[in-house]
Amino acid sequence: MHDDRARMSYEMNHQQLADTHHPTTENEQPLQSACLLPCPAPQVEISKSLLSSVAMLRLLLF
Repeated sequence: MHDDRARMSYEMNHQQLADTHHPTTENEQPLQSACLLPCPAPQVEISKSLLSSVAMLRLLLF
């Protein structure tokens, strides 16, 4: 059960990340396509955002 909740919120966070890095015209695309598109932002920024959202998830779930 925890895994499902974690996965859903992770995907939501990832979609928000993708939305911030891509023009609004691409927001209609499914999550997988958004992940495959190259983001203009440096990889380090994305990693930091993912790490912080994972940390938040850990606080919420555990």
